[in-house]
Amino acid sequence: MKNKKILKIGAYSVALSAIVLAVVIAVNLFVGQLPSSVLRPDLTPEKLTTVSDESMEILNGIKDDVTVYYIVTGGGEDPQIEGLLNRYADASDKITVTKVDPVSKPNFASEYTSQTLSNNSLIFVTDKRSTVVDGSELYKYEIVGQEGTYYTESEYNSIAQQYYYSTGSAPEATQYFFGENEITGAVDYVTGDKIPVMYALTGHGETDISSGAFGGLVRDENIEIKSLSLAAGETSAVPQDADAVLINAPTNDINDAEADALISYIDNGGDVILLTMFEKATADAVPNLAKVCDHMGLEAYGDIIADADSNHYYTYPFYILPDITGNGFSSLMSNTGVYLFMPVSHAIEITGTNADVETYSIARTSDSAYIYTEENANNPDSAEKNMYSTAYQSVQPEGGSLIWFGTPNIIDDSFVNYGNAELFLAALRSVCEKTTSVSIIGKPITSSYLEVTEGSMNMWTAVFAIVVVAVTVSGIAVFAVRRRK
Repeated sequence: MKNKKILKIGAYSVALSAIVLAVVIAVNLFVGQLPSSVLRPDLTPEKLTTVSDESMEILNGIKDDVTVYYIVTGGGEDPQIEGLLNRYADASDKITVTKVDPVSKPNFASEYTSQTLSNNSLIFVTDKRSTVVDGSELYKYEIVGQEGTYYTESEYNSIAQQYYYSTGSAPEATQYFFGENEITGAVDYVTGDKIPVMYALTGHGETDISSGAFGGLVRDENIEIKSLSLAAGETSAVPQDADAVLINAPTNDINDAEADALISYIDNGGDVILLTMFEKATADAVPNLAKVCDHMGLEAYGDIIADADSNHYYTYPFYILPDITGNGFSSLMSNTGVYLFMPVSHAIEITGTNADVETYSIARTSDSAYIYTEENANNPDSAEKNMYSTAYQSVQPEGGSLIWFGTPNIIDDSFVNYGNAELFLAALRSVCEKTTSVSIIGKPITSSYLEVTEGSMNMWTAVFAIVVVAVTVSGIAVFAVRRRK
């Protein structure tokens, strides 16, 4: 009878142990299927491994399968890069991340690029195209006094070395993590149906945009920049693959044939983005360029605008901070209440010569603005006050448009972190028919945080499971002993 009771208790203990073990295994399998955001929450103040709403908007729209090859040696994984990649894979079932060890597969990357990739580099592949993001591009430095310009580690080290030789100390800088910017841009590039092309007009003293911070924004949007030299004569024409033409601060006038080519391009649905200096914007100074503007019902007021309202200028009255109206392409901005710096700007006015176009004031001063002259420089109260527009958009019924900014300073690199970048990106989205914006400023790395590697996490998970089972079995054993007594 006693043996039968012991056998019954033993069977009960074994059954209960099996049930507990099964529950532990089931829980472990369930936890293993949870997304990275639950298993490894982003505890960094800067949210380095969090996918933003802007990126999610792009991810929700992709239709192609994207394979991301993570080129990294075993044990050399960067926690921010790997964590962010896992978040992208969780966010879209179209994205698959595959690790490739360059030691075991030394020739793998050569299928996609001729460059030698650093550790933690990424290769994005779809049936349409592929692109590479080198690991050195994911962390950048912004030097104090050069805000808006971001250097890779090697570039910063070179600058710091020269700076040290001159001053005896390294320049103060903030490190940024550009992981989201690069990954989202790469996904957008390999999944896009078409890569937009913007031609930059040359031959009239225009300022090259490609090398500056705003040129970087254009490339981040996956818009290709090409040079355009319109040949004189009847064959002069804008290329058919042009999504837009940029004319940035010409110091000389275009000729008759170029003006006709631009007008024809707009009449056939093309878009022109024009930035002019006050002294090179009127019909007296640049009659052929003014003819293009007049065709779209706009003209320049050839003097500098100042603003007497202290809320609408910075330091000097002609260093104006106009309001973004939210009209025209500026309606694409998520927030129009940002600072817009437009120093040394001229006004743009409607001529009324083309009744077919729709015109939109994009940026305008307060009603306390005035024409800046030597006479009223020290006495703005003596000037006649009015409200002026410093940016306009004119749109034809067929869809062609002219976007005109009254100063090239709107894309000065000093203002890339302000509303200037957001407004310019909205203009690009409008002319290139992009529904979403890719450009995401990097996240500053300002504090340290706990890093737990994948191996450490797996080890502690196993230890935790063993402890749970051991405690459970011990409890059952104690229970059985007490029952026997």
